[in-house]
Amino acid sequence: MSANDLLGLTTDCGWEIFEKISTKQHSGGNFCVRYLVRDSSGNVAFLKAMDLSRAFQFQDRLKAMNDLTSHYLFEREVLNKCKDKNMTKVVVPLSAGEIRLKNQLPPLDEVYFIVFERAENDLRQAFLNSPPDRWYCFFRAIKHTCIGLEQLHGARIAHQDIKPSNILNFEKEVSKVADLGRVIDSDGESPFSQNYFAGDPNYAPIEIVLKVKVNSFNERYLADLNAVGSLIYQTLMGVQITGALTSEALHISPAIQRLDYHQALPVFETAFFTLMDRLHQECKARFDIEIANAVANTVTEMCHPNYKKRGAPKANNTRARANMRRYTSKINGILRLLKIKGFV
Repeated sequence: MSANDLLGLTTDCGWEIFEKISTKQHSGGNFCVRYLVRDSSGNVAFLKAMDLSRAFQFQDRLKAMNDLTSHYLFEREVLNKCKDKNMTKVVVPLSAGEIRLKNQLPPLDEVYFIVFERAENDLRQAFLNSPPDRWYCFFRAIKHTCIGLEQLHGARIAHQDIKPSNILNFEKEVSKVADLGRVIDSDGESPFSQNYFAGDPNYAPIEIVLKVKVNSFNERYLADLNAVGSLIYQTLMGVQITGALTSEALHISPAIQRLDYHQALPVFETAFFTLMDRLHQECKARFDIEIANAVANTVTEMCHPNYKKRGAPKANNTRARANMRRYTSKINGILRLLKIKGFV
């Protein structure tokens, strides 16, 4: 028996494990097994169990097990911190603990788990697998994402892994930021504090792809800002923005991959404004000129390839440029326009 064989068991906190999830309906990670659970009242939730047995694929198994355990303990600590701070747009645990397995030897006899509220779907399932028919709902989810990041940033936590599958949609039209397993905190307690970028490299901003070193913790907020803008761009244009930017830059200068970030930046800026012009045209076709202006302006600020220009143009420091409250307000403005003009 292992983390893959928990069906039929009940946790000490009263959750009966009744169904294994084979697809990534929720956040989880490569070293986790996901289940549906229910309590004595019939309420259904989602359980993420850490699978230590997967450490056996590494040459140094003991180190891999210790790393996985420290990652879990850090994530649980961060989640509890978010819960204590009442972060309303961040997915926080209902409970957490360990399941003891009688037929396993240490350390595989202990399975760590976290139980979360069950989501209806994620941003990918709701808006990317098929074209959105209600753009108001999409931009409301983006607004909630901005609020969730504002709450995390206020606690000096950079998410670092914002992507469609990590924005979960719940009942009553509420969306929340999920999967805090890769976050980096300003205290340096995260196992990933030394990483330039801890999240999915497919969603990293262009400066991270080109190995620009993070010089201050506040610069990590700029990666979160870029990621939210990329959610908007990807849903409207069908491709993640860093990939689109790289492809467009290669058309302008086939040798760009041999340049470092600072040498390549003028080309990336030219490519970026071509992408923004296409985004503007797409929004005009879908909506109207006023909404197109608002969306293109917002994505331009959030995703500018020069990270020193990314964010609020008139702000005088990195933290102020990446202030998510500004972007909550800008998305709220887009929502008002969508409602006034009947795009609901």
